[in-house]
Amino acid sequence: MSVLKMRYVLLSTWTLFLGGCDTETMVPVPSGSGGGHGTDTAQITSLQVTPSESRIPAGLQQQLIAQVTLSDGSTAEATADMTVNWSSSDASIATVDETGRATAVGAGIASIKATGTGNGRVFEASAKLEVTDAVVSDLTLTPAIATSMPPSASQPIVMTVFAAKATLSDGSIIDLTYNPALSWSSSDEAVATVSNTIGSKGVATAVGTGATTVSASGMLNGQNFSATADLTVTP
Repeated sequence: MSVLKMRYVLLSTWTLFLGGCDTETMVPVPSGSGGGHGTDTAQITSLQVTPSESRIPAGLQQQLIAQVTLSDGSTAEATADMTVNWSSSDASIATVDETGRATAVGAGIASIKATGTGNGRVFEASAKLEVTDAVVSDLTLTPAIATSMPPSASQPIVMTVFAAKATLSDGSIIDLTYNPALSWSSSDEAVATVSNTIGSKGVATAVGTGATTVSASGMLNGQNFSATADLTVTP
C-alpha cells in the first residue's frame, strides 16, 4: 500500500480590531522549502506605515498604507480587506478614516498611528503628517491638447487620461489628479465624458466626434483654482 505524502500550507491569522468590531484577516504564508514532513508558520514581526512622512496643505488628503512584515521576510499590505485601527494624535490638524486616508484640517504636525494585534501581541506604527496653510498658485493639466478616436464596433471604449499637478505657494508641487479636492468636467458630454470617481479621476471617454474642454477645479484654504485642456474626438 503506497503512502501519500501531503504538504500543507498554513495561513497565519492576524486578527485586527476597529471600533469594537473584530475583523479576522488571513495573511497567506509560504511553507518552508525543505523536503521534510514539517510545516512552517510565519509570525508577524512588525508593522509599518507608508509614507512615513508627508507634507500637504489643509483641505487635501493623504492615503497611508499599513504593511506587516513576517518572520519569513515576506510582507503583506493591510488594505481595506485587512482593516487596522487608525488614529490621529491631533484631530484639529488631521483626521484619519478606517482605510488610512488622512484629511488635513489645520496647520501643524500630527502623528497618524496604525494599531493591530497578532501572535498575541499588539503592533503599532506611526507616520508624521505636516499640514501647511499653502494655497495653489498654479494648476496644470497634461496633456494640454489631446486628440482621440471616436468609439467604434471594434473599439467601443476609447479613453484619454489627463493628469493635474499643482504648484503651491510654498514652492512644492503635488499631484491632485485623484484628490477629492479636485473636480473634473467636460464642456460637451456628447463629445466626451470625464470621470470623477476615485481611482479613475481625469479619465476622459470619447462619446462622439467634436471638440470639448476638459476642466479641473477645486478650492484650497479658501482659494479657488482651475485649469483646462482641449480634447478633440475625430475619425
